[in-house]
Amino acid sequence: MIGVALLLVIGAVIAWAIAVGAVAWEALHPPRRTTAWALARGTHPDPEPIERPWRLLRHELADGTTLPYWEIDGDDANGAVVVIVHGWGRSRWDSLRRVGAFLPRASRLVLPDLRGHGEADGRTSLGMREPADLVDLLARLDVNAGFSAGATAAARALVLVGHSL
Repeated sequence: MIGVALLLVIGAVIAWAIAVGAVAWEALHPPRRTTAWALARGTHPDPEPIERPWRLLRHELADGTTLPYWEIDGDDANGAVVVIVHGWGRSRWDSLRRVGAFLPRASRLVLPDLRGHGEADGRTSLGMREPADLVDLLARLDVNAGFSAGATAAARALVLVGHSL
């Protein structure tokens, strides 16, 4: 009887370990929403339907990870730079639906793929490295920063929109 109970306990521990491992693996390997994903859903593979000039650019981080991003021209040359950041398991394609609300007041909109998402290299860190990645990208975008009264001007120069992750 003790042998059967021990066998059941060992089986339960193994099943639990497999379940925990599967959840951890899924969390670190979110579904990729890429150009192929957009085409399979019948959506446009780029921002072309917005009818604004846009560019596909890539930013290489210090660890060699490459973050692709779209830069879309806004309507206000003196407006803020708006960075729209997707959530976990999403990509810049998901951010496209939010662009319309910001176009009138933005000088440009930036829609990056975070590491391990969309077409970006690497593996997600579930929010541990992504903030530093965004700071690095913002430095490349040459968004003004400041202190004291200058911080107010910098805050007007940048709008960061995100959800989830």
